[in-house]
Amino acid sequence: MSPAGGTILIIDDDPGIRGNNAELLELSGYTCAAFADGASALIWCQAHPGQAACAVVDLSMPGLSGTQTFRRMRELEPDLPVIISSGSAEDDQLDQLRTQGLTAVLRKPARGAELIAAVAKAVAIR
Repeated sequence: MSPAGGTILIIDDDPGIRGNNAELLELSGYTCAAFADGASALIWCQAHPGQAACAVVDLSMPGLSGTQTFRRMRELEPDLPVIISSGSAEDDQLDQLRTQGLTAVLRKPARGAELIAAVAKAVAIR
């Protein structure tokens, strides 16, 4: 059973980052579902209500942006911890998301230990 008691959603359009993050978390005992875009992750959330323990969302993605994905996830599951992953986000943009319930920010490139710690902290507050 996942230490999170649910599935960690990894949402990133970069297949290398998406795969590496999912593999790292799975090796740490988490159950993960990886998505190349926000729309696919939202479909999963609608099909599996309450089963996500945390979402790690890339801020800059084609289609639905990380900001749009975050907001729609919060509409579906208001208490879902969401971690934004970004290498280029403006602080004022992140501050705005924090006021809307953003759990944490991971600056790319994040080290494996940083990802694991952020996810562990996020699922602990759920």
